[in-house]
Amino acid sequence: MRNIIVKFGGTSVGTDYSIRKVCKIILNNNSIRGVVVSAVGGVTNLLVEFCKSKNHLKDDIIKKILEIHMELNKSLDLNIGDQIIHTINRLHKIKNKELNNKIKDHILSLGEDLSSLILTKFLNNSGIEAQHVDSRSFIITDNTYGAAKPYLERIKEYNFPNNIFVTQGFVGSTIDNNTSTLGRGGSDFSAALIAEVLNASELLIYTDVPGVYTIDPNICNQAMLIPKINFQEMTRMANLGAKILHPSTISPCVRAKIPVRIMSTFEPNRPGTFVNIEKDSFDYNRELNAITIRKNQILITIKNTKIMSIYNFLLNTFNILVKLRITTDLVAITGFNNLNISFIIDPVSTGYAKLNNLIRNEEIICNLNSFAEVTIEENLHLVSIIGNKIESGISIQKILEDVESKNIRFVSYGTNNSTSSILVTEDSVINVARTLHSKLIGT
Repeated sequence: MRNIIVKFGGTSVGTDYSIRKVCKIILNNNSIRGVVVSAVGGVTNLLVEFCKSKNHLKDDIIKKILEIHMELNKSLDLNIGDQIIHTINRLHKIKNKELNNKIKDHILSLGEDLSSLILTKFLNNSGIEAQHVDSRSFIITDNTYGAAKPYLERIKEYNFPNNIFVTQGFVGSTIDNNTSTLGRGGSDFSAALIAEVLNASELLIYTDVPGVYTIDPNICNQAMLIPKINFQEMTRMANLGAKILHPSTISPCVRAKIPVRIMSTFEPNRPGTFVNIEKDSFDYNRELNAITIRKNQILITIKNTKIMSIYNFLLNTFNILVKLRITTDLVAITGFNNLNISFIIDPVSTGYAKLNNLIRNEEIICNLNSFAEVTIEENLHLVSIIGNKIESGISIQKILEDVESKNIRFVSYGTNNSTSSILVTEDSVINVARTLHSKLIGT
């Protein structure tokens, strides 16, 4: 019986070689029913660049995207060039328009539309009867473009094929039929929701590395594979930047008690990392340690310049955040009369609309400036230490004593000895992460 859901990341569908590896994995596992794919590696970044670029530069980006997919069409002998061109022509039709958040989601969905089309065709050509299912037909969401919330009941109503089907990760549709996206790592979330609805026996997440590591192995050769991790630890790592598994993936799998395994497309025979989703699997005595990086963070500092009462200052500040539904997981309050509130926003997980409502909205900034001085710093990176018995703040400060103070913008020490985080400038992030891993985890 086919009852396994698999998700393949961008590197897994990035070249003709990797797509052939994906096909072999599916061919060798007759329990696979649903296949969820991300955009071809690098394409989502190009689409983001398209959204930000001046109109006269957009044609060059469209050309790059077309070349990437036409090369796959040629090397895999797919003969679907007309469909690829037709899909990419969506960009030509809107390249001169003013882009709002709804249109941006329409643009960003194009990568998954193309990768799922290409993989389905190649599977069919390889003798695998796979059916393409548009994720917009069952991932029905609210209209929070950039970080849309899916309605689980609508997914349950959908009649999925009994045989192998391929669908887009990350992409959904609002009730009024506008394309939406689920935010950072939304392909993992899509796969987990499908697994939950179909009561899958297992969710397999295929990436370019054979599991979860103590640090990103692409930046540190001391990285060590973690063979088993519980869902609480995985959630911490994901919330603080680990790219292997999206935080929201955990919830559907826990609800349905579906085991998750993170594996490598390029080394499929390795066991990978098993994620234990049992609620009682957490072991406070286990000294799991890992270093994560959450990129492109925004630091907002609000200083009480009017010597307003502490109560009124806090009330006014947080009322604005509540009104805009801005959430932040790291907050620091310093001073007494001249109170400062500093907090970090992760723009990708927050969503375009929510973020713009705060830092791009002149009226909001003006309201804040009426009782406070507001400083906004962008392009910072959050380095976090994760473990059940991590080193104290004093020890971390000693480890980082060779890092210039101007490069460290924010430090947070967890109250339960499970996390500590340091916000640093872009030019120092790799050095800080490697230093912490070397001193706290070692080889």
